Formats: sequence, structure tokens, C-alpha cells
Amino acid sequence: MGGIVIKNLTELTKKKFIVVNIANEIGISKTAELFNYSRQTIRIWKKEYRENGIEGLQNKSRKGQSYPDKVSYDVVNKIIAIKVNHPDYTAKKIKKVLKLNYSIRTISKKINQNSHLLKIDKKNNQTNNLQPDVFSDFFVSIKKIQYNNRPNKLPKYIILLEERSTGITFSSFSYERISLSIAIFLEYIIENLQKFFSFNKFNFYLSSSIKMSSNDIITHIVKDKFQYNLIPNSYISEFYSSSIRDKPYSYLYDNLFSKFNFISNNENSLSYKTFAHLFLFNHKRIEHISNSKIPVDSSLIEKFGKISFIVLPIFTDKFISSIDRIKRNKKFFNDLYSNISNPEFNLRLQQINLIISYLATIGKKAEVKYQHQLAEEIFSATESIAKYYIDNISEYLEQNNSENNPLFSDHTLILNNIVSNLIASLSGLSYSFKLKGFNQKEISYLEESIELSEKYDFIENEIILKNMLVFCYTPYQDKDKALELVRYIIKHPQINKEQDLIAKINIGMYYFEKSNFKIAENIYVALLEKIGKQYPELRTIVLLNLSTIDLFTNRLSEAFSYLEEAKECIKANNILKYGINLNDNFGLYYAKNQMSEKAIEYFKKAIKLSKKRGNVVFINRSTRNLGNIYNILGKYDKAIISFKSILLSIQESQEYKGLITLLLYISGTYFNLKKYKISENYAEKAIFLSNVLKNDLLYFCSLIYMINIHIEQLDIKKIVAILQIFINMKDKIKNSSTKFIIKIITYKSEFLKLLFNHKLTKKEILLREEKIIDIFNEIDSDIEYYKDNNDQKAELTFLYCKLYKYLYDHSKKQKIKIEMIEGIIKDSYILHKKNATEIYTTLSSQAEDVLYKKRLKEIEQFPEL
Repeated sequence: MGGIVIKNLTELTKKKFIVVNIANEIGISKTAELFNYSRQTIRIWKKEYRENGIEGLQNKSRKGQSYPDKVSYDVVNKIIAIKVNHPDYTAKKIKKVLKLNYSIRTISKKINQNSHLLKIDKKNNQTNNLQPDVFSDFFVSIKKIQYNNRPNKLPKYIILLEERSTGITFSSFSYERISLSIAIFLEYIIENLQKFFSFNKFNFYLSSSIKMSSNDIITHIVKDKFQYNLIPNSYISEFYSSSIRDKPYSYLYDNLFSKFNFISNNENSLSYKTFAHLFLFNHKRIEHISNSKIPVDSSLIEKFGKISFIVLPIFTDKFISSIDRIKRNKKFFNDLYSNISNPEFNLRLQQINLIISYLATIGKKAEVKYQHQLAEEIFSATESIAKYYIDNISEYLEQNNSENNPLFSDHTLILNNIVSNLIASLSGLSYSFKLKGFNQKEISYLEESIELSEKYDFIENEIILKNMLVFCYTPYQDKDKALELVRYIIKHPQINKEQDLIAKINIGMYYFEKSNFKIAENIYVALLEKIGKQYPELRTIVLLNLSTIDLFTNRLSEAFSYLEEAKECIKANNILKYGINLNDNFGLYYAKNQMSEKAIEYFKKAIKLSKKRGNVVFINRSTRNLGNIYNILGKYDKAIISFKSILLSIQESQEYKGLITLLLYISGTYFNLKKYKISENYAEKAIFLSNVLKNDLLYFCSLIYMINIHIEQLDIKKIVAILQIFINMKDKIKNSSTKFIIKIITYKSEFLKLLFNHKLTKKEILLREEKIIDIFNEIDSDIEYYKDNNDQKAELTFLYCKLYKYLYDHSKKQKIKIEMIEGIIKDSYILHKKNATEIYTTLSSQAEDVLYKKRLKEIEQFPEL
């Protein structure tokens, strides 16, 4: 080694020196293999040693040693920023202003490399990165694929091309790291770019790891053949910020390469799985662009989508033998893939078929794992690409519908398979929006899926999807339309047993939503016998529905029995998705039993599980129930916090019925807090929305909340105004419970109108005492009529007492001759006070309930006659 003393050197420098000397003796290739370094690395070390001796091998900053032109991203930003603000500044001027140590040539180079950023939006004085002439700067790199040292026959390298302004990325594969492979890939890319972007200029920045000879094939393809710019020795960190950009190779590696089962995979699976994940990456980038604040032309977004549909990864080695034809033919790849009957294009169609199937499959896997946001992204991407190719293949089949066409049946099969996967993706999107509470979108995707199933004669899919649609229609839409649809399903000659059972469960739900609980119960009980243990999931649904009916009708022991059986069925068959519903129903059971702490525990379990699984509908439902428990307990502040925590979510879902209900809950809570002005504001919002929706039931409910606020404030004018609305619309009130509430309110309103002398004629004033007696007598008759319903009897009894208290407190001031009334109502009042006391004492003893105790105290404080 020539007597050179190796001392005071780092271990790495010593190793470099040894490697360089051995390479001089046995050659670079053998040395690279011996020491496991790349040939390029050894060439750099030899050059450093040849030019600077042992000092050249010392560990120095890479910027000053190997890459003298490399400029940090921060500095490039400063250069571009000053150029944007001062377009007339030269590189020399910028060097002086920023006091840079780089050469004028280097600064000029950076300005040229980032020239697209210098197009200024004069209106906002900002760079608009997404104008149509900007999709032109591409960074090209080649990376070795790590296969975890498993033996395989797959290509070793992936070539990536990343567009600067959007981040959209394309890829191909190569068995060897040669510039010829990169040239073929660029030829393929350029032809596809030209289909959509009619620019005079594309710029291709080659990674510094791509080395070319003086007369390289890449130069021939890019510069000579297409007259585009080629910028070698570029760095991704200068192309765009590595700290903020999405990294496509990392994305592919995380989702694909690091998890590949290479023993069973081949070129085909590598290609379609890589495309699928890269397509998801690009789809997300395009979605980000379309949602950005920068205005982007919709036609440009469409072009981004189309080019991401058609640029599949190619194996460049396959085309090396055709390089002469590629060089000669201006549109080699376009010609190759232009005809659907071409063997290469048929192979491409098979690839597309596999890609769409794979996307639909991983979307379903994400859904099963409760990764609903990911599933939605995958299904949305699948929808885009499937629709694009369905249109293309359908058009070809229409033009070539001939028995003499040997490929017709093959392409028909591919088309049907793509349609099937599109239907699966649309129903997946429907389920995703169902969980979010976006009912209209849920229905829209289901209806589109059904339309496709009918068009392509997928009978089984059609029945399944129509059953799902019935489930959507019953609670939210036209219930009679739901019944008509389910009858069609049951009569369908090709229905199987499982779908027949689901349809009958839907009939039970129809009657439940119509408040015909007895009919619904009979249907479910009969279904339990038919289902047996063959369909555990359907059995769980029926058991939960029966428990819900019993909870509504206050048959709590029966409800508990069904819940326990459902719990065992879920546990035995691992049907985890119904755990949320189970916990919520248990919460309702304990709430009904006045076991508030237990109810809170189960509602919190349901909320926790719903959050874990991304079920926004049940988060909202269980949180509402939790808020109602806090209301009963008199913990009004906690109730407000619960209700308001879901207000935004329900607003965003545009599920206006749920929103109106929530507004009324909030109004009721502020009413309990005696904050009547705030309570009135929320009730007003509910009235407005229910009126816009033309929903009579919710409109009446909202008016009920409002009139109760006015009653509490004794605002007779407003009470009378709302009462008149009830009178005008009484024929529209179908719901029996709403009718009863309005009956109570009417009694209150008429009584207060008489008590406070609201616009009465002289004759009516003379008869006022008699009319008051009539109201008491009517209430008395109703108490006898509702004697079998404890809740309604208690409410009427309490009303009787409450009205008497109004009368007692205000009779002198309102000049009512109470002695005329007392004689008639004395016995009845004492009787009803006793009855009221007994009822509320009984109810209060059954559970620790603040409301019952509060009412009891109120009754006990009434004066004795």
C-alpha cells in the first residue's frame, strides 16, 4: 500500500481506503460483491481518492463532498420566494441579497428547476400550483424492493414517477437496474400523458442515483424523440419538501412489499396489487386537490382521475427486445393498447378485473375490522375505476356484439365481474354512510346498487339489497313503500330461506314503526321458532327487537329475558357487531327500572364500543339516552353537555328528524333549569325545521314544548295562538300518545284562558265558573276512561291537582268566585289528591326518582279544602 501510514483516521475512512485499493487489484464488481457495497459507491470512493488522496476519503459533509450543487430546501424556498416577489431579480442579485455562498450557476439552476412555482396568481399574489399547464414536472427514481431475503423470481426494482404539484405517482418494475428500463417506462408514461395534457413541455428530473452514459437511451427517448426537458442529478428534497410530502414508496412498502407472501405471488399479483395500492394513494391525492381551497378546474380533476385509471405498472424487461420499434414508433404503447381485441390489451383487461376485485376485497376486510374510514376510501376508489372500465367495455361490446367475435363471452364475463365488485363497493359505501347517520346517501348508494343488479340480472344481489333498502325506508322514509317492497321480495320465486326470514323481520319492523306492537311481537315470536339455531345472527336481531317492544310497552321482566338470551347468542356465536345494540337496550331496561347508575354504566359501554367501531349513529343514540338519564336525576348540566356533544355530528349528517328530537331534548333540559328564554330558542329551531320538513308529528311535538314554556310563564296570548294551531290541525294528529299530550295541553290552555280572562265576552265571564267546572268534570271522566293505564291516569290526576292549585293561587286576583266551584269539586279534589298521592308514593318507592318525589311534594303542599 505504498508505505502510507493509516493512523488518526476514522474506522470508516480506513475501510474506504482498503476497499479502494482492493478494487484497483480485482475490479469494482468483485469488490462490491465481497464487501456488500454498491458498485456506484466504490466508483465514488475511487474518484475521491484519485483526486484528493486519503483526505478525500475522510468523513465530510455530503453536501460539500459528494454533492457540491446540493442546496437545502429552506434555501431553495428563500430563493423562490424572493424571485416571486421580485421577478426582475437575477441570480446574481438574489445571491447578493440573501448573502448566499452558492455559485450564481447553482442559484440559476434552482430557479429553473422550480420555474413552475413562479407563475403568479395576480389576484391573490400567490402561486397557483394547479393550473392546467403545471402538470408537467416529474421526478423519476428507481428503488430496490426489499423482499425480506426470501427467495423469489420477482423483479428487484421499482421505478417511480412523481408529479410535483399534485403528488400523483406512477410505477413500473424492472429485473435489472439499467437506464434502458427507465427509458421504456418514460416512453410509456409520456404517451399516456399526451392523451390528456396537451403541453408543449414536460420536465423530467432524474434522481442522482440514475447514471447515464453520454449517449444514453433515456436522452434519446425524452429529449430527441419527444423534445422534452431532462434534468439529471436531481434530489427529491429539492423537488419538494420531504417533510411534508406523501411518500409513495413508503406507502407501497407499508401496504404491500413488507407484507407480501412471496411464495405464492408472481408478476401478475405483484402488478395488480401494486396498482391497487398506488391507485388508492393517487385517489386520495386527487380527493385532497378537489377539496382544497385553491380553485381547480373540474375538467382537470377528471383528467387526473382518468390518467390514474389507465397507467398500470409495466414490466419494462418485457419490452427490451422491442426497443428499436419503440424508438421508431411515435405511439408504440398507444398502438399496443388501443384495440380491445389486442392480446396485450386483453391481458390488461384481466389485470383491471383483478385490480377491482382486490380493491373490493381489501375494502371489505377494512370494514370487518371496523376501519370504516379506510373502507370508505377504498370503496370510493373502487367505484371510480369500476365505472370507468364498465363504460369502456360496454361500449366495445355494443360495437362488437357478434357470434363471430371469440372474445365477446370473455369480455362479458369480465364486465359482469367488475359490475359485481362495483355493487359490493356501493353497498359498502351505503353501510359506511349508514354508520354516520347520512340516511339519504345510504339510500342513494343502495338504490344505485339495486339498479345495477336488475340491469345485469344479479337476482341474489337484488334481493339482498332490497331487503337492506326496506330496513332504511321503514324508520325514515315512506313506511307503506317499505311494505310494498318487502312483499315483492317475499313473493320472488328465487328468494332463499335466509332472505325470506330477513324480509319477514322487516315486516315486523314495519308494524313496530307504525306502533302496532302486538302485531310486530306476534311476527317476531313466530320467526323465533322458524329461525331456531340455524341463523344465530337473525335470531339475535329478533331477540333484540322483541326486547325493544317490551321496553316500549313497559313489560320489563320479559324485556330482560330476551336481552339475556340475546347476550348468550352473541357470546356463543361471536356476533360482535350487535354488542352496541345490546348494551344500549340494557341501558334502557335499567333506566325504565329507575336503576339510573346501572343505566348510565350500560349507555357508557355502548358509547365506548360505538366510538371504537366508528358507529356514529349509536354514539348519538346512546348519548341521547345518557342525557335523558341525567335529566331524570336532575343533573341538568351533565344532560346539556351530553346533548350538545352530539349536536354538530347530527347537524353534519343532515338527519333532521334526529336533530329536531335533540333540539327538543336540549330545550326541555333548559326548561327544567327554568332558563325559559334559552329553552324557547331551541324549541323555535325545532319548530322551524319540522315545518320545513313537513313532518306533522315533530311539528306538533315542537309546539308542545313551546306551549309548555309559555304555560310556565303564563303567557296567555302565546298559549292561545299555539292552541289555535292545534285546533286547526287536529285531523293531522294520528299518533295516540301525541293526541293524549295535546289533550292535556288543551285542558291547561283552556283553563288558563278562562282563569286569566283572555278576550272573554261579558257572557263568557258570567259563565266562567261553570266552564271551569266543566273542565274539571272532563278531566274526571278521562281519569275513569284511562283507569287501566297508570301513566296516563297519573298524568291526568296530577293535571287535576295542578289546575286546582292555579285556581286557588289566582282566584282572588282574577275575581273568581271560588266558593261556587269548591262545593262541586271538593269531594272530587280530595279524592284525586289522595289518588295522586298514592300513585306518586308508589312510583317513588319503586325507584329513586327525583321527578316523582318532586311531584309528590307539590301535591302534598296543596291546601286542604
